[in-house]
Amino acid sequence: MNRNVVRAALLAVLLGSAAAMLRAAATIDAVAASVTRVAGSATVLFTAKITEPSVIPAGINLLKTDAAGKTLSVVGVMNDDGLLGDAVRGDKIFSRQVEVSETVLGSIYFRVSAPFKGVILRTLSPLIPIQIDAPDQPVNIAPTVGAGADQTTTLPGGVTLAGSVTDDGLPSGAAVTHVWTQASGPGTTHFANANGLGTTATFSVAGTYVLRLTATDTLLSAFDDVSVTVNPAPPTNQAPQVTAATSTPSVTLPNAVASLSGTVTDDGLPTTTLTRAWTKVSGPGTVTFADASTPTTTATFDTVGSYVLRLTGTDGALSAFADVSVTVNPAPPTNQAPQVTATTSTPTVTLPNAVASLSGTVTDDGLPSSTLTRAWTKVSGPGTVTFADPSAPTTTATFDTVGSYVLRLTGSDGALSAF
Repeated sequence: MNRNVVRAALLAVLLGSAAAMLRAAATIDAVAASVTRVAGSATVLFTAKITEPSVIPAGINLLKTDAAGKTLSVVGVMNDDGLLGDAVRGDKIFSRQVEVSETVLGSIYFRVSAPFKGVILRTLSPLIPIQIDAPDQPVNIAPTVGAGADQTTTLPGGVTLAGSVTDDGLPSGAAVTHVWTQASGPGTTHFANANGLGTTATFSVAGTYVLRLTATDTLLSAFDDVSVTVNPAPPTNQAPQVTAATSTPSVTLPNAVASLSGTVTDDGLPTTTLTRAWTKVSGPGTVTFADASTPTTTATFDTVGSYVLRLTGTDGALSAFADVSVTVNPAPPTNQAPQVTATTSTPTVTLPNAVASLSGTVTDDGLPSSTLTRAWTKVSGPGTVTFADPSAPTTTATFDTVGSYVLRLTGSDGALSAF
Protein backbone atom coordinates (compact mmCIF):
# COMPACT_ATOMS: atom_id res chain seq x y z
CA MET A 1 0.00 0.00 0.00
CA ASN A 2 1.22 3.50 -0.78
CA ARG A 3 2.80 5.09 2.33
CA ASN A 4 1.10 8.41 1.61
CA VAL A 5 -2.23 6.66 1.57
CA VAL A 6 -1.48 5.03 4.95
CA ARG A 7 -0.38 8.35 6.44
CA ALA A 8 -3.52 10.05 5.15
CA ALA A 9 -5.66 7.32 6.67
CA LEU A 10 -3.91 7.58 10.05
CA LEU A 11 -4.23 11.38 10.01
CA ALA A 12 -7.93 11.07 9.26
CA VAL A 13 -8.36 8.69 12.18
CA LEU A 14 -6.46 11.02 14.55
CA LEU A 15 -8.38 14.08 13.38
CA GLY A 16 -11.62 12.19 13.71
CA SER A 17 -10.75 11.17 17.31
CA ALA A 18 -9.73 14.72 18.22
CA ALA A 19 -12.89 16.13 16.70
CA ALA A 20 -14.98 13.60 18.59
CA MET A 21 -13.31 14.60 21.88
CA LEU A 22 -13.86 18.31 21.24
CA ARG A 23 -17.41 17.71 20.10
CA ALA A 24 -18.15 15.95 23.39
CA ALA A 25 -17.56 19.22 25.21
CA ALA A 26 -19.59 21.35 22.72
CA THR A 27 -23.27 20.49 22.74
CA ILE A 28 -26.62 21.78 21.57
CA ASP A 29 -28.72 21.82 24.75
CA ALA A 30 -32.16 21.33 23.21
CA VAL A 31 -34.05 21.65 19.92
CA ALA A 32 -37.75 21.94 19.27
CA ALA A 33 -40.36 22.76 16.65
CA SER A 34 -43.50 24.76 17.36
CA VAL A 35 -45.54 22.07 15.64
CA THR A 36 -44.82 18.43 14.86
CA ARG A 37 -47.72 17.88 12.48
CA VAL A 38 -48.57 19.98 9.46
CA ALA A 39 -51.83 19.65 7.55
CA GLY A 40 -50.87 20.78 4.09
CA SER A 41 -48.86 23.86 4.97
CA ALA A 42 -47.96 25.82 8.06
CA THR A 43 -45.39 28.23 9.50
CA VAL A 44 -43.13 26.25 11.83
CA LEU A 45 -40.79 27.92 14.36
CA PHE A 46 -37.65 25.88 14.99
CA THR A 47 -35.65 26.70 18.13
CA ALA A 48 -32.29 25.55 19.48
CA LYS A 49 -31.05 26.33 22.97
CA ILE A 50 -27.23 26.62 23.01
CA THR A 51 -25.61 27.94 26.20
CA GLU A 52 -22.03 26.84 25.39
CA PRO A 53 -20.01 30.14 25.20
CA SER A 54 -17.76 28.85 22.41
CA VAL A 55 -20.62 28.61 19.89
CA ILE A 56 -20.27 30.71 16.72
CA PRO A 57 -23.75 32.32 16.46
CA ALA A 58 -23.49 33.36 12.81
CA GLY A 59 -22.92 29.76 11.73
CA ILE A 60 -25.90 28.03 13.33
CA ASN A 61 -27.92 26.47 10.48
CA LEU A 62 -31.24 24.68 10.19
CA LEU A 63 -30.87 21.65 7.89
CA LYS A 64 -33.47 19.55 6.12
CA THR A 65 -32.49 15.87 6.17
CA ASP A 66 -33.76 12.45 5.28
CA ALA A 67 -34.80 9.88 7.88
CA ALA A 68 -31.18 8.73 8.23
CA GLY A 69 -29.96 12.24 9.01
CA LYS A 70 -28.31 12.92 5.62
CA THR A 71 -28.47 16.61 4.74
CA LEU A 72 -30.81 17.37 1.84
CA SER A 73 -30.57 21.17 2.04
CA VAL A 74 -29.58 24.08 4.24
CA VAL A 75 -32.82 25.83 5.17
CA GLY A 76 -31.09 28.91 6.57
CA VAL A 77 -29.30 30.55 9.48
CA MET A 78 -30.92 30.53 12.93
CA ASN A 79 -30.82 33.83 14.85
CA ASP A 80 -31.04 35.09 18.43
CA ASP A 81 -31.89 38.70 17.55
CA GLY A 82 -35.50 38.97 18.74
CA LEU A 83 -36.78 39.25 15.13
CA LEU A 84 -38.71 37.03 12.71
CA GLY A 85 -40.16 34.76 15.35
CA ASP A 86 -37.21 34.83 17.79
CA ALA A 87 -38.80 35.58 21.18
CA VAL A 88 -36.04 37.31 23.15
CA ARG A 89 -32.80 38.75 21.89
CA GLY A 90 -29.69 37.26 23.53
CA ASP A 91 -31.47 34.52 25.52
CA LYS A 92 -29.31 31.73 23.95
CA ILE A 93 -32.36 30.36 22.10
CA PHE A 94 -31.78 30.56 18.33
CA SER A 95 -34.83 30.55 16.06
CA ARG A 96 -35.84 30.12 12.43
CA GLN A 97 -39.34 30.39 10.94
CA VAL A 98 -39.97 28.04 8.04
CA GLU A 99 -42.98 27.76 5.75
CA VAL A 100 -43.57 24.02 5.53
CA SER A 101 -45.68 23.00 2.52
CA GLU A 102 -45.57 19.38 1.38
CA THR A 103 -47.79 17.47 -1.03
CA VAL A 104 -46.63 14.03 0.05
CA LEU A 105 -47.99 12.72 3.28
CA GLY A 106 -45.55 11.24 5.83
CA SER A 107 -42.60 12.55 7.80
CA ILE A 108 -39.97 15.09 6.91
CA TYR A 109 -36.92 15.78 9.07
CA PHE A 110 -34.88 18.73 10.22
CA ARG A 111 -31.84 19.15 12.45
CA VAL A 112 -29.61 21.96 13.73
CA SER A 113 -25.93 22.27 12.82
CA ALA A 114 -23.72 24.48 15.00
CA PRO A 115 -20.03 25.33 14.83
CA PHE A 116 -17.94 25.86 17.99
CA LYS A 117 -14.61 27.57 18.43
CA GLY A 118 -11.78 25.06 18.54
CA VAL A 119 -13.99 22.23 17.23
CA ILE A 120 -13.13 20.92 13.76
CA LEU A 121 -16.48 19.34 12.95
CA ARG A 122 -19.87 20.96 13.39
CA THR A 123 -22.15 19.64 16.14
CA LEU A 124 -25.46 18.14 14.97
CA SER A 125 -28.66 17.97 16.98
CA PRO A 126 -31.03 15.01 17.04
CA LEU A 127 -33.54 14.86 14.17
CA ILE A 128 -36.71 16.94 14.45
CA PRO A 129 -39.53 15.03 12.73
CA ILE A 130 -42.54 16.85 11.22
CA GLN A 131 -45.55 14.76 10.29
CA ILE A 132 -47.28 15.87 7.09
CA ASP A 133 -51.00 15.14 7.36
CA ALA A 134 -53.94 15.67 5.12
CA PRO A 135 -55.17 19.27 5.30
CA ASP A 136 -58.23 18.42 7.35
CA GLN A 137 -56.18 16.95 10.23
CA PRO A 138 -55.56 19.23 13.26
CA VAL A 139 -51.94 20.19 14.02
CA ASN A 140 -50.59 19.59 17.53
CA ILE A 141 -48.98 22.60 19.19
CA ALA A 142 -46.72 22.42 22.22
CA PRO A 143 -48.23 23.63 25.51
CA THR A 144 -47.88 27.28 26.48
CA VAL A 145 -46.09 27.59 29.83
CA GLY A 146 -45.72 30.52 32.25
CA ALA A 147 -43.56 30.25 35.39
CA GLY A 148 -44.46 33.67 36.80
CA ALA A 149 -42.47 36.77 37.65
CA ASP A 150 -39.00 36.70 39.23
CA GLN A 151 -39.03 36.79 43.04
CA THR A 152 -36.85 37.62 46.05
CA THR A 153 -36.98 36.04 49.51
CA THR A 154 -34.90 35.84 52.69
CA LEU A 155 -33.90 32.67 54.52
CA PRO A 156 -35.45 30.73 56.10
CA GLY A 157 -38.49 31.82 54.08
CA GLY A 158 -39.47 30.49 50.66
CA VAL A 159 -41.55 31.65 47.70
CA THR A 160 -45.01 30.88 46.39
CA LEU A 161 -45.01 29.76 42.77
CA ALA A 162 -48.02 30.31 40.50
CA GLY A 163 -47.46 28.67 37.12
CA SER A 164 -49.80 28.41 34.17
CA VAL A 165 -50.12 25.84 31.36
CA THR A 166 -52.49 25.91 28.39
CA ASP A 167 -52.71 23.41 25.52
CA ASP A 168 -54.62 22.79 22.29
CA GLY A 169 -55.94 19.42 23.44
CA LEU A 170 -53.78 17.48 20.99
CA PRO A 171 -53.00 14.72 20.63
CA SER A 172 -56.59 13.74 21.30
CA GLY A 173 -57.16 12.11 24.66
CA ALA A 174 -53.62 12.80 25.92
CA ALA A 175 -53.20 14.32 29.39
CA VAL A 176 -50.98 17.35 29.83
CA THR A 177 -48.51 16.90 32.69
CA HIS A 178 -46.32 19.54 34.32
CA VAL A 179 -43.48 19.52 36.83
CA TRP A 180 -41.30 22.05 38.67
CA THR A 181 -37.53 21.44 38.74
CA GLN A 182 -34.44 23.38 39.75
CA ALA A 183 -32.49 24.46 36.66
CA SER A 184 -29.61 26.08 38.55
CA GLY A 185 -28.63 27.43 41.96
CA PRO A 186 -26.01 27.00 44.69
CA GLY A 187 -28.08 24.73 46.94
CA THR A 188 -31.13 22.50 46.80
CA THR A 189 -34.76 23.47 46.30
CA HIS A 190 -37.63 21.69 48.00
CA PHE A 191 -41.02 21.90 46.28
CA ALA A 192 -44.07 21.29 48.43
CA ASN A 193 -45.73 19.72 45.35
CA ALA A 194 -43.48 19.58 42.30
CA ASN A 195 -46.42 18.60 40.08
CA GLY A 196 -48.71 21.42 41.15
CA LEU A 197 -48.90 24.65 39.18
CA GLY A 198 -49.38 26.51 42.43
CA THR A 199 -46.89 25.41 45.06
CA THR A 200 -44.18 26.67 47.40
CA ALA A 201 -40.42 26.33 47.19
CA THR A 202 -37.85 26.58 49.98
CA PHE A 203 -34.07 26.74 49.67
CA SER A 204 -31.10 25.30 51.56
CA VAL A 205 -28.65 28.20 51.11
CA ALA A 206 -28.63 31.80 49.93
CA GLY A 207 -27.99 32.60 46.26
CA THR A 208 -29.74 32.93 42.90
CA TYR A 209 -31.86 30.02 41.72
CA VAL A 210 -33.57 29.33 38.39
CA LEU A 211 -36.72 27.24 38.72
CA ARG A 212 -38.28 25.65 35.67
CA LEU A 213 -41.88 24.69 34.95
CA THR A 214 -42.06 22.09 32.16
CA ALA A 215 -45.27 20.87 30.50
CA THR A 216 -45.78 18.04 27.98
CA ASP A 217 -48.76 16.77 25.99
CA THR A 218 -47.00 13.39 25.50
CA LEU A 219 -45.57 14.50 22.13
CA LEU A 220 -44.44 18.07 22.61
CA SER A 221 -42.94 19.80 25.61
CA ALA A 222 -42.33 23.40 26.57
CA PHE A 223 -40.96 25.19 29.64
CA ASP A 224 -40.56 28.56 31.26
CA ASP A 225 -38.09 29.70 33.91
CA VAL A 226 -38.40 31.98 36.92
CA SER A 227 -35.44 33.45 38.82
CA VAL A 228 -35.50 33.56 42.63
CA THR A 229 -32.98 35.58 44.62
CA VAL A 230 -32.53 34.12 48.12
CA ASN A 231 -30.93 36.48 50.65
CA PRO A 232 -29.11 35.12 53.73
CA ALA A 233 -30.91 35.10 57.05
CA PRO A 234 -30.29 38.23 59.16
CA PRO A 235 -27.87 37.78 62.06
CA THR A 236 -29.36 36.78 65.43
CA ASN A 237 -28.53 38.76 68.56
CA GLN A 238 -26.28 36.89 70.97
CA ALA A 239 -25.69 37.72 74.64
CA PRO A 240 -22.40 39.47 75.48
CA GLN A 241 -19.33 37.40 76.34
CA VAL A 242 -18.13 38.16 79.90
CA THR A 243 -15.04 37.14 81.89
CA ALA A 244 -14.11 38.16 85.45
CA ALA A 245 -10.85 37.60 87.34
CA THR A 246 -8.79 39.02 90.18
CA SER A 247 -5.07 39.03 90.85
CA THR A 248 -5.78 39.40 94.59
CA PRO A 249 -8.23 36.66 95.60
CA SER A 250 -7.22 37.16 99.27
CA VAL A 251 -6.89 40.57 100.95
CA THR A 252 -6.38 41.70 104.55
CA LEU A 253 -7.96 44.46 106.59
CA PRO A 254 -7.63 47.35 107.13
CA ASN A 255 -6.47 47.99 103.55
CA ALA A 256 -8.54 45.22 101.99
CA VAL A 257 -8.44 46.26 98.29
CA ALA A 258 -8.84 43.66 95.51
CA SER A 259 -7.78 44.30 91.91
CA LEU A 260 -10.49 43.22 89.44
CA SER A 261 -9.99 42.58 85.73
CA GLY A 262 -12.83 41.62 83.40
CA THR A 263 -13.82 41.72 79.74
CA VAL A 264 -17.17 42.32 78.07
CA THR A 265 -17.51 41.81 74.30
CA ASP A 266 -20.58 41.75 72.07
CA ASP A 267 -21.74 41.12 68.48
CA GLY A 268 -23.04 44.69 68.08
CA LEU A 269 -26.70 43.64 68.14
CA PRO A 270 -29.36 44.92 68.56
CA THR A 271 -27.36 48.19 68.79
CA THR A 272 -23.78 49.12 69.57
CA THR A 273 -24.73 50.16 73.13
CA LEU A 274 -23.04 47.89 75.67
CA THR A 275 -23.08 48.42 79.46
CA ARG A 276 -20.87 46.83 82.14
CA ALA A 277 -21.48 46.76 85.89
CA TRP A 278 -19.73 45.25 88.94
CA THR A 279 -22.00 44.27 91.84
CA LYS A 280 -21.74 42.32 95.09
CA VAL A 281 -23.55 38.98 94.90
CA SER A 282 -22.81 37.87 98.46
CA GLY A 283 -20.63 38.74 101.45
CA PRO A 284 -21.02 40.03 105.04
CA GLY A 285 -19.93 43.63 104.54
CA THR A 286 -19.99 46.59 102.18
CA VAL A 287 -18.00 46.57 98.93
CA THR A 288 -16.97 49.86 97.36
CA PHE A 289 -15.94 49.77 93.68
CA ALA A 290 -13.59 52.44 92.37
CA ASP A 291 -15.63 52.47 89.12
CA ALA A 292 -18.40 49.88 88.96
CA SER A 293 -18.95 50.49 85.21
CA THR A 294 -15.36 49.64 84.21
CA PRO A 295 -14.33 45.99 83.68
CA THR A 296 -10.90 46.73 85.17
CA THR A 297 -11.25 48.38 88.60
CA THR A 298 -10.71 47.81 92.34
CA ALA A 299 -13.01 46.74 95.19
CA THR A 300 -12.55 47.80 98.84
CA PHE A 301 -13.95 45.73 101.72
CA ASP A 302 -14.78 46.75 105.31
CA THR A 303 -15.60 43.40 106.92
CA VAL A 304 -13.90 40.03 107.24
CA GLY A 305 -15.48 37.20 105.24
CA SER A 306 -15.96 35.58 101.83
CA TYR A 307 -17.40 37.64 98.97
CA VAL A 308 -18.69 36.89 95.47
CA LEU A 309 -18.45 39.78 93.02
CA ARG A 310 -20.18 39.82 89.62
CA LEU A 311 -19.42 41.57 86.34
CA THR A 312 -22.55 41.86 84.16
CA GLY A 313 -22.68 42.90 80.50
CA THR A 314 -25.90 43.83 78.67
CA ASP A 315 -26.58 44.88 75.08
CA GLY A 316 -30.01 46.28 75.88
CA ALA A 317 -31.79 43.01 75.12
CA LEU A 318 -29.64 40.18 76.46
CA SER A 319 -27.33 40.00 79.48
CA ALA A 320 -24.55 37.72 80.68
CA PHE A 321 -22.27 37.69 83.72
CA ALA A 322 -19.19 36.15 85.30
CA ASP A 323 -18.37 35.85 89.03
CA VAL A 324 -15.14 36.07 91.02
CA SER A 325 -14.54 35.20 94.70
CA VAL A 326 -12.49 37.27 97.20
CA THR A 327 -11.60 36.33 100.78
CA VAL A 328 -11.11 39.19 103.28
CA ASN A 329 -8.86 38.31 106.21
CA PRO A 330 -8.86 40.09 109.61
CA ALA A 331 -6.20 42.68 110.38
CA PRO A 332 -3.06 41.20 112.01
CA PRO A 333 -2.73 41.74 115.82
CA THR A 334 -0.85 44.87 117.06
CA ASN A 335 2.11 44.50 119.39
CA GLN A 336 1.34 45.51 123.00
CA ALA A 337 3.82 46.22 125.79
CA PRO A 338 4.26 43.45 128.38
CA GLN A 339 2.08 43.41 131.50
CA VAL A 340 4.21 43.75 134.66
CA THR A 341 3.43 43.45 138.41
CA ALA A 342 5.88 43.78 141.33
CA THR A 343 5.21 43.08 145.03
CA THR A 344 7.13 42.14 148.16
CA SER A 345 6.13 40.22 151.24
CA THR A 346 8.84 42.04 153.25
CA PRO A 347 8.39 45.75 152.71
CA THR A 348 10.56 46.34 155.84
CA VAL A 349 13.81 44.57 156.59
CA THR A 350 16.52 45.05 159.29
CA LEU A 351 20.28 45.12 159.06
CA PRO A 352 22.49 43.27 159.13
CA ASN A 353 20.34 40.62 157.36
CA ALA A 354 18.30 43.06 155.33
CA VAL A 355 16.89 40.64 152.69
CA ALA A 356 13.57 41.40 150.99
CA SER A 357 11.52 38.77 149.18
CA LEU A 358 10.36 40.02 145.75
CA SER A 359 7.60 38.52 143.63
CA GLY A 360 6.60 39.82 140.20
CA THR A 361 4.94 38.75 136.96
CA VAL A 362 5.74 39.62 133.34
CA THR A 363 3.32 38.52 130.58
CA ASP A 364 3.22 39.40 126.88
CA ASP A 365 1.14 38.94 123.64
CA GLY A 366 3.98 37.14 121.90
CA LEU A 367 4.67 40.05 119.53
CA PRO A 368 6.82 40.92 117.77
CA SER A 369 8.45 37.61 118.74
CA SER A 370 8.33 35.16 121.59
CA THR A 371 11.44 36.67 123.21
CA LEU A 372 10.64 38.32 126.57
CA THR A 373 13.18 39.70 129.05
CA ARG A 374 12.70 40.55 132.76
CA ALA A 375 15.05 42.66 134.90
CA TRP A 376 15.02 43.92 138.52
CA THR A 377 16.82 47.22 139.04
CA LYS A 378 17.23 49.78 141.82
CA VAL A 379 15.38 52.98 140.99
CA SER A 380 16.40 54.87 144.16
CA GLY A 381 17.91 54.31 147.60
CA PRO A 382 21.07 55.24 149.62
CA GLY A 383 22.95 51.98 149.31
CA THR A 384 23.67 49.03 147.15
CA VAL A 385 21.02 46.44 146.35
CA THR A 386 22.10 42.95 145.40
CA PHE A 387 19.52 40.79 143.57
CA ALA A 388 19.79 37.02 143.92
CA ASP A 389 18.65 36.74 140.21
CA PRO A 390 17.73 40.09 138.66
CA SER A 391 16.22 38.32 135.57
CA ALA A 392 13.77 36.26 137.62
CA PRO A 393 10.42 37.86 138.50
CA THR A 394 10.55 36.06 141.89
CA THR A 395 13.84 36.65 143.68
CA THR A 396 15.40 38.38 146.74
CA ALA A 397 17.13 41.70 147.26
CA THR A 398 19.82 42.32 149.89
CA PHE A 399 20.49 45.83 151.24
CA ASP A 400 23.70 47.18 152.89
CA THR A 401 22.58 50.62 154.04
CA VAL A 402 19.70 51.93 156.08
CA GLY A 403 17.18 53.89 154.09
CA SER A 404 14.19 53.81 151.74
CA TYR A 405 14.54 52.04 148.40
CA VAL A 406 12.46 51.79 145.21
CA LEU A 407 13.00 48.61 143.21
CA ARG A 408 11.69 48.08 139.64
CA LEU A 409 10.80 45.00 137.62
CA THR A 410 10.93 45.75 133.87
CA GLY A 411 9.62 43.51 131.07
CA SER A 412 10.62 43.97 127.40
CA ASP A 413 9.48 42.15 124.21
CA GLY A 414 12.28 43.64 122.14
CA ALA A 415 10.14 46.50 120.90
CA LEU A 416 8.10 47.71 123.84
CA SER A 417 8.84 47.76 127.59
CA ALA A 418 6.80 48.15 130.77
CA PHE A 419 7.57 48.16 134.54
